[in-house]
Amino acid sequence: MILYNFIVRPFIYLLNNGFRLYYTHVRRFKLRYILKLLSIPAIFIFILLIYNQVPSHSPEWYKHIKMSLKSYDINVAVVEEHHEVLQYWFTAAHKNLLPATGNVLIHIDGHGDSGIPAYESEVSMFKTPENAEHIQMLMQRNDVFIMAAAYKDFISRFVWVYPDWMDVSGFTEGELNGAELKVQIGFYDLYYKDKLYTGTCGCYEVHQNATECDFIDESGSLITNFTKGCKTYRTLPMHMVKSSQAPVILPSILAKTKDAPIILDIDEDYFGVMSGSDLLEGINFKLIGKFNELLADVFTIMNIKDEVNAHKLLLNILHLVKVTCTSTLSSMKECSREHFRHIQRFLRESGLQHTLIGKRSLRSDELLSIVSYISKNFNAQHIDQISGVGFCLITSTQTRKLNVTRDLQIRP
Repeated sequence: MILYNFIVRPFIYLLNNGFRLYYTHVRRFKLRYILKLLSIPAIFIFILLIYNQVPSHSPEWYKHIKMSLKSYDINVAVVEEHHEVLQYWFTAAHKNLLPATGNVLIHIDGHGDSGIPAYESEVSMFKTPENAEHIQMLMQRNDVFIMAAAYKDFISRFVWVYPDWMDVSGFTEGELNGAELKVQIGFYDLYYKDKLYTGTCGCYEVHQNATECDFIDESGSLITNFTKGCKTYRTLPMHMVKSSQAPVILPSILAKTKDAPIILDIDEDYFGVMSGSDLLEGINFKLIGKFNELLADVFTIMNIKDEVNAHKLLLNILHLVKVTCTSTLSSMKECSREHFRHIQRFLRESGLQHTLIGKRSLRSDELLSIVSYISKNFNAQHIDQISGVGFCLITSTQTRKLNVTRDLQIRP
């Protein structure tokens, strides 16, 4: 109605009466009629300008992601968490740089990253994501993003190029040289001891044509009660190719794809992998877990600056506890109140305790809880190991823009 009254009617009026107004009144030099005549297109132009400023309600959640629209350009994205690539993949589809279905993924990685994502009941697992919330539901973990894209049929063939140094015992020579393996993905609803279980599932054709199925519940945990009963909705062809053989084998695999677009996905751990837990050898991991829980209660990390500041503050606290409360290299004694006051005084005078982390600084009782835990549970050697590993968020701030989790953890 508004569109009709303010745009259509004035336009019709102009067509029907414009010439008559001009002929009758302009010849008499009646300025008011000239202004009335000119006001009609002016109003029309003004409304169009206002209309163009109204925010679009279309699902263009991807506008912040910059991509070249030139056909001869290669768009490259660098991410910290592997699952963050999903927002770039589906942005490319929305911008018609890639088709929404039928792409080929060449995955160069020290891990297959082919786990099954958890079921999201709020949105169809088979529909192309339409907004940020849909992307958030897919960005679950860095080892399930490939199958999350496969559920959407965004990927129709998956080639894993693995490094020569990787242990691949248990696979046949053919399977390791590009033989086509089938990955069947779908859903299940099965009873176990009179309880109904539902979720996603995937069956992998591996180990000399034997099939192994994984059943995932809604929390993303593996259910071990079932071995059969996965209802297949899609089958994804998968190939494993040794990196030294890739130049020979890849052309024959890609020949099967009929010129389908290729996505090249490279993980830095292709070049080498070291477990962070190796650096914490000799420390009881239950103590590490409880320390992580304490840090999660104390710190609210909102951005990269907060993360860096918390890391630096904790390194200083670790060092102060070590030099203040250490009796020998291998044993610790609990920090006394005098020791704690010394640590607090140093942090206060240096300004470290007043560092803003998540819009507030560390309270004295929070500092005391951290100092007390460190001094009671870790010796000097442990402190050196933890300091060498450092502290960071469970996942990157880029992921947290969509899926907020603010827990600070010891880095591994």
